[in-house]
Amino acid sequence: MDTKTYPVTHSEAEWRKVAAALGLGTDWRAALERIKRDHVDPGAQPALIAEQAYEAIDFVTQGLVLGGNRDWLQ
Repeated sequence: MDTKTYPVTHSEAEWRKVAAALGLGTDWRAALERIKRDHVDPGAQPALIAEQAYEAIDFVTQGLVLGGNRDWLQ
């Protein structure tokens, strides 16, 4: 094993696995671009989490859970 190239080779092999899992064959660069496109920027994550929390609260309080039976909320 060449200790100088192992980290790079190993990383590329892992990225190829990710690309295959995403249905992109061995194109790890396309997988990286998809991941960047599909996820919010790190600074925007708290706002996304808050938005999803409010959506969940609305979902539950509008009676969409348990077929509209809201008695359990009281």
